[in-house]
Parts: sequence; C-alpha cells; structure tokens
Amino acid sequence: MINERPKLNMKLASAVFRNFYYLKQELIDFGRENRLPTLGSKIELADRIAHFLGHGKESIQMHSNLEQETMVRIRHSAIWSLLYISLYGVLTIASCFLLSEQTLATIGIVGGIFVLINIFLLPFKRELLFVGGIISVLGVMYGGVWIGKQLDLEGVLSIGAAVTAMDIISFTKIGKRTVNAKAISNVRLTSKLSVYGKEQGDTLIPTCGIGDYLYYAIWIAGMHTVSDSIYAYVGASCLIFLGTAIQYALIVQLAKRPNYKGFPGTVFPFLCILAEYLLLGC
Repeated sequence: MINERPKLNMKLASAVFRNFYYLKQELIDFGRENRLPTLGSKIELADRIAHFLGHGKESIQMHSNLEQETMVRIRHSAIWSLLYISLYGVLTIASCFLLSEQTLATIGIVGGIFVLINIFLLPFKRELLFVGGIISVLGVMYGGVWIGKQLDLEGVLSIGAAVTAMDIISFTKIGKRTVNAKAISNVRLTSKLSVYGKEQGDTLIPTCGIGDYLYYAIWIAGMHTVSDSIYAYVGASCLIFLGTAIQYALIVQLAKRPNYKGFPGTVFPFLCILAEYLLLGC
C-alpha cells in the first residue's frame, strides 16, 4: 500500500528503503538535503542512498568524487553505445540484403517472444541483464528490419516523428503519466529494457534501450522507400551513429546541472536520418 510507505529520511534503514518504491525526484531531493551527488540514473541514485543510509554520514566523504565518476560512466556509456550502434548498423544492413522477409519475420517473432518472457516471466537477476539485453536487441533488430520493409515512406517518417515526439514529451511535466514515462520510472523494467556494455569487475554500463534499437532498424530498413543503393543504407547507419554522438555530447553538458533527469534517446538519431530521407525522397 502506498500509505504504508515510510518517509525517506535519515532514520530509514537501508534494507527498508530497498523494499519500497520512490520517485526519482524524491531521491534527488533527499540527496540534495544530505549533500549527496544527484547525478546519474535512478538505479545509481538508489544505490547511493542505500549506501548512505547503511553507513551514515561518513559515506558522504566516500562519495565526494562520485559526480566525477558519474561523468566517467556517461563517457563509457557513450563509447559502448557508439560501438554497439556501429556493429548494429552492419548487422542491420546485412539483414536487409541477405535475409528473406519470411526469415526476418520468423526470427523477429521469436525475438519478440523472448523479450516478453524476459520482462514479465523471468526473475530479475543482475547477472542476466547483459546477456538478456544482447539477445533482446538481436531479436528486435530482425523484427525491425521486417517492419521497415513493409512500410512506405510516409509510414517510416510517421513512426519516427511519433516516437520522437513521445520520447520528448515523456521527459516533461506534461508527459509524466504517459506509458513511456511510467516505464522509465520502473527501475526493474527499465533495467530489462536496456542494453549493457560489460567492463572489468563485472561492471554493467547502460547504453540505449531495446526500443531505440527497434526504431533504428526500422529507419535503416525503410531506406528501400527512397533508394535501392546499399550506400543509402550505410549512410542511414552512419547518420544514426552521428545523432547518437551529438546526443551524448549534449548529455555530458546537461548532466552537470543539478536538475538533470535524463535525455530522450531518439531525437538526434531521427533528425539526422530524417535529413537523408528528405534529401533522397526529393
């Protein structure tokens, strides 16, 4: 029950805190009140506060450099994201030209079933997030390519515009009640819908969400509506890469602000690839 949720304050035990749901803004407010760094994802904020509640004020000193560490994690996330998008682009283009629509649809359906099972049926285990994310992103890639091949130019651009608009709205006060915003606020759901890089010490580095990769595949495969040249597909992949790079360059600057809450992941990739669609379509 929501009424039974304890107030987030210094008297709350770390173990009790872990058992209840708090909004990201509540975590940020608590962090500011207790001079804790407020940068990072909701998972990082929750881990930081749990550590703080369990170890007392001496943990503030321990986390004195955490903001710098968060910036390092953002840069690592950018590196992993750009690496994955490069490989993803190659695989997506190869799927567009080498696989039949029947094969794409079959693998896409199997991948979609796995994503649903992973989200709703499999227990949440941190050690499964890396493998689960990789399998999921491959599944949505084949499904996205198949969808992209079925669409006309208007359909591809409509999906891109709608998704991007919804992505932007979900990060505003108006969009707090949207499905996307509610999904983002659910830590476990968001964790299962993310793709991770893996570094030394079994450290997981979050990159793009599975949904973003689905749209990237649709936008690349949708190039058939304006060109049959493989160079158009390669250009689309490169523009998504460019959009992601611009996005992370902006995030590095925005993350320095105390009220930073995240940034929509599809805006710049779609704007970049939209330029190619308009150029070739005209």
